[in-house]
Amino acid sequence: MNTRKPLDAKATSLMVGLCFCFGLQQVALKAAAQDMAPILQIALRSALAAVLVVALMLSRRERLVQLAQTWKPGLAVAVLFFLEYLFLGQALRYTSASRSVVFLYTSPIFTALILHFMETSERMEPLQWAGILLAFAGIGTAFLGHSAGAGQGAGLPLLGDALALLPG
Repeated sequence: MNTRKPLDAKATSLMVGLCFCFGLQQVALKAAAQDMAPILQIALRSALAAVLVVALMLSRRERLVQLAQTWKPGLAVAVLFFLEYLFLGQALRYTSASRSVVFLYTSPIFTALILHFMETSERMEPLQWAGILLAFAGIGTAFLGHSAGAGQGAGLPLLGDALALLPG
């Protein structure tokens, strides 16, 4: 795969829609944090998702377990998701949902950086490097010097911001 294709309108609108839905997750977690810990909310959501995936697989008559081929990558993915949810749940204790959404979804920036060094067909041009630097500068400009207004953990907004950045 050596050619890049530009994003069409369908791909762009799907991405914007998904980002909107994903961003609302943190807002919902923060809104319900007074009644239920964010970590518990995330655990319940993940358990429900697992039940739905198993139900879909059963309805399609797919094998549920293929341990010989998939247990190592599956375990790696599970650990990474666990860490993402753990850091996000803890971040929401110290920083606002809006800040955590922005820091969590810095992952495309990190993906572009990792791909640049790992895949020769994904080497970035100077204009793309400028875009990466501009994205980081924009995040820094938007948040440095502004309080998080997080409520119970408002004394540690930088900790919350750092915890939200880790999953990204």
